[in-house]
Amino acid sequence: MNGIYSENSSPILTNIVISGNNGGGGAYFGGSDNIIVKNFEITGNSLAEDEYGGGVAVYGEKMIMVNGIIADNYACDAGGIFGQEVHISLTNVTVCDNNIDDWGYVGGIGLNYNCTLDMTNCIVWNNESLEILLYGPGCVWDINYCDIEGEISSGIGNIYIDPLFADTLYHLSEDSPCIDAGNPDTMYYDVEDPDNPGFALYPAMGTLHNDIGSYGGHGSYEPILSIDDPSQLQSIVINNHPNPFTSSTVIQYTLPQNTREAQIEIYNIRGQLVRELKIKNLKLKINEVIWDGEDGIGKKVGAGIYFIQLKTGESVNVKKIVKLGL
Repeated sequence: MNGIYSENSSPILTNIVISGNNGGGGAYFGGSDNIIVKNFEITGNSLAEDEYGGGVAVYGEKMIMVNGIIADNYACDAGGIFGQEVHISLTNVTVCDNNIDDWGYVGGIGLNYNCTLDMTNCIVWNNESLEILLYGPGCVWDINYCDIEGEISSGIGNIYIDPLFADTLYHLSEDSPCIDAGNPDTMYYDVEDPDNPGFALYPAMGTLHNDIGSYGGHGSYEPILSIDDPSQLQSIVINNHPNPFTSSTVIQYTLPQNTREAQIEIYNIRGQLVRELKIKNLKLKINEVIWDGEDGIGKKVGAGIYFIQLKTGESVNVKKIVKLGL
């Protein structure tokens, strides 16, 4: 069974996760036009034998995909995306780690007959065998400002360097060559961090220039969190000042009534725990604690981006902060 099966329609899909579908693949669109998929995660899907497009298979007029991840899918061929007689437009999409059968040709994106592929600000990396393949006649591509494993013969602004992912969610590490490397046109700018004018709002990084990959651009895809119990969506607030800071910063937080347990943790850009901070009094609705810029063994941390996480039961709030050098 497919995660999504659409025939002769024009679906608009936003903020979706398609994962773990075995035998039918992630999403199938047949005879469809003007398909729009935004802020998505299509991972861990597989197709039965002799089928193409483990993540997405599309036969139709046009499909637009913006800000999303297509990864760890499997098919006999075209493990990530398969298209036939379709115009596919990808912007800030990450296509990585998709797999194929032994006799398949392309793990990433495969186009078969009369297809057009437009790609801007995308990462196509570490897919089994080939990253992108035009199977049949009438297929053309226009690929610009992308990071692709293996060079292509056309396009502008493309790079062919390891994107240096920070984790399995395909966040970019602070040393990634994809930061600020996308199309420089302002229409592609990352979302601005309101607390740091001129800098991107995490999970985008760097300045406002577009980051290549799923987290760049104005859509700025963020992984979708599942809440088993809607009653857990309580009002927890966390802020700090100053931000950016040099030596120490005051973390202010608001706890829901009757909070029984809460913790504050500091993480670095790689998702590593740096410091746990003790919450002194759970009975106080509004409280504050000072982080002195030290890790758990009393060593000053370096300049960079850090994250304060406030967790109460199943509710979590995260705040990005910036530590400056001395």
